Amino acid sequence: MPISPRFCGIASARTLIAFGLLLAYLTPARADSEPSDGERAIPLIGYTEGRNDLEGGQFVNWRTNRACLVRADGTGRKVLAEELTRKENAWTQFAGWSPYGQQAVILSLWESPKNAEWEREHKTFRMTEGWLVDTCLLDMATGTINNLTAVDRVSSYNTGLFFRPDGAGYGFTPLIDGVSKPFVMDRDGRNKRDVSGSGGGFAYGYSASPDGTRISYHENYQIYVSNADGSEKRKIETGKPFNFVPQWSPDGEWLMFVSGEHYNCHPHIVRKDGTGLRKLADRGGYRGVVERLKHPDFHSESSDVPVWAADGKSVYYTAKVGGSIELMRVSLDGTVEQLTKSQPGVRHYHPSSSPDGRWILFGSDRSGSMQLYVARADGSDARAVTNVPANSCAMHGHWQPVGGDRHSANPRNAQDNAKQAADDLIAITPRVVARHGVLGVEYHSGKLRVGHSVDAAPAGVQRRLPDAEAAPVEFRRHREVDGSVELGPVTLGTLTFRLRITQKNPTLIERTLEVTAAADQRFALKFPLELAIDGEFAAFSGPVTNEAAYDTGVRKRKNQTFPVAMLRTADRLYGVVADSPGYWDERDGFYIPPPLPSARHPDGEPIRELI
Repeated sequence: MPISPRFCGIASARTLIAFGLLLAYLTPARADSEPSDGERAIPLIGYTEGRNDLEGGQFVNWRTNRACLVRADGTGRKVLAEELTRKENAWTQFAGWSPYGQQAVILSLWESPKNAEWEREHKTFRMTEGWLVDTCLLDMATGTINNLTAVDRVSSYNTGLFFRPDGAGYGFTPLIDGVSKPFVMDRDGRNKRDVSGSGGGFAYGYSASPDGTRISYHENYQIYVSNADGSEKRKIETGKPFNFVPQWSPDGEWLMFVSGEHYNCHPHIVRKDGTGLRKLADRGGYRGVVERLKHPDFHSESSDVPVWAADGKSVYYTAKVGGSIELMRVSLDGTVEQLTKSQPGVRHYHPSSSPDGRWILFGSDRSGSMQLYVARADGSDARAVTNVPANSCAMHGHWQPVGGDRHSANPRNAQDNAKQAADDLIAITPRVVARHGVLGVEYHSGKLRVGHSVDAAPAGVQRRLPDAEAAPVEFRRHREVDGSVELGPVTLGTLTFRLRITQKNPTLIERTLEVTAAADQRFALKFPLELAIDGEFAAFSGPVTNEAAYDTGVRKRKNQTFPVAMLRTADRLYGVVADSPGYWDERDGFYIPPPLPSARHPDGEPIRELI
């Protein structure tokens, strides 16, 4: 039975109309209820694998690298973006995720054999020729690849892409005349610009603060902080010649980096204003790099840097203990824990905390080959999630963020999942699916599909003009914008529609429909949604058995729509906020003539300014 809240409006030129629908988890009906296997999903991990045994230098091994995906229980391994490697001497590397995991960040790399030969002979990189490196976004639902750094290209070597928290686009690091610089670009890849401020040094380790107002990086191995546009650039004084890859704490109050001498540097933290600098831990003689190749080359080691725990209360790092490289954890007060204890010669590398903080992903050659492992946050119960052959290595693991395709769950098994059910939230996530070229939207809780749009309106939007039947608004293209999925635009007559779906948090989804008009047009909207589970729609007073509707021609408002409804099963409550608990503004016709936004009641009540 479809539930269809309606919103009616009057659109004029330069009108902007928005309607929000929120999906949310409310609370388990019973505290002791346990999710079924289908209700939980196993997190995804992106990583890179490739050969490491070939003689002839790093290039012949690098070109075998492929960006891959695997579940955190070790199943479902697959290669991503294979079309990027069809050109001879091209390879890929997994480099990260979009904020909600709907897109993967993939490095597309190519080098000429002639340039690689020159580099090996001279034992140095020559990035000014013979290279083409771009950063692409891979849509996980459709497989579409968007090469952002190729748009209005500023460099042939572009890495380090991240999503700017202010929603304005992306940060990345191109090589400009052989010098690495922090750049920003708009969401469509255009308007690329340098934000390094004064100074012409080699910059690396570029990232933005969680609130998007500040950036940090190291330039000539000194830490700098500035405003997001590069202004008010300030050096963080450490007194050390080598400072590498500053990382913002989850709350944005601290920067963490390694500091000291090259190959003898250790985890340090400093407040964002440059005060409170202190050394957190010592790496015990570990050089801070992990050798990938069985036949080392001039620059075949990979940087192995500390990372923040998800809660920002501790830092994971690797250190030399006896004859092995062990996984460590240090709290901000300096308390150190050794999380692994290995035989001499064993190495651990590239730690990464899961989004919910329960798990730690890391690399290790404890089995004789370089595999990725998942363990509990304290290092216990470690299990391999990759199974690369002995002639290969698995590197650079990245957890998919919560809210992408699944809620961060126990990557072990159904029995473990059930034990944690009382502590786990039920996440609801959107998925965009394509049917015969038309985009549809589904809503999932883990592996369980709980709601979907109807066939008559695949994206969950219908529009109705005067004296006409409701017709679907069919979207045929979409993109990720600021961590949201935007469908459209699509123009029907004088009206243009854009639908934005935003994962506000793991348990809350916001749908916003934006309508603009080229001329005055009266219209109505309908938002169909159907259950995909054995349950019902209900208000707090009981089940909703009739389609909820609103007619602008009827002055009496009572019972024309439900103020709040939910999806519920025998042991779960999900929330669907369709309109809001009041009886007027959510059902007004919005008329927005410039310059002041205002709302006008369809039944002729006075216009009011919108605040």
